[in-house]
Amino acid sequence: MREAAKCAHEACECTVPPHGPFGKYCSDHCREAHGFAAFRCGCHHDECDRAAQKSAAQPAQKPA
Repeated sequence: MREAAKCAHEACECTVPPHGPFGKYCSDHCREAHGFAAFRCGCHHDECDRAAQKSAAQPAQKPA
């Protein structure tokens, strides 16, 4: 049995349960957006929104 995995959409941070309704994606949004360049995911699941807020709160690192 397969364990939960990260959504296959590159910009998404959601976890996908085994045998979920959208296959390897967390939603129709992510399934349709796969292959498109995106900085943030637009699925609006709590898990993904929290990850986006956390990364937005991190100060940008200056190049060395």
